[in-house]
Amino acid sequence: MGKSYLHSRLVVAVGIYQFCPCPSTLSAIPGDFMSHNSAHSSLEAFRCRDIAVLGAGAPLLDLAALLHEGDASVHVIARRIRNPLP
Repeated sequence: MGKSYLHSRLVVAVGIYQFCPCPSTLSAIPGDFMSHNSAHSSLEAFRCRDIAVLGAGAPLLDLAALLHEGDASVHVIARRIRNPLP
């Protein structure tokens, strides 16, 4: 069973949307075809669509799973495997 803790402070690292990194090699892609995951409060627009998720960090893999559960065809594209399990 889980434990409960009482703390006087909480730190939440949410990032700032206008500073979302986008590789310069992708800058020529029109905004209609590319967006940062933080720009979406709903994934309904991606239902039954073919989607490429660029990156392999935990938030993007979670996003890929949610898109898949929402009936999107998802392709994860990453430069390398990060911290493979032993």
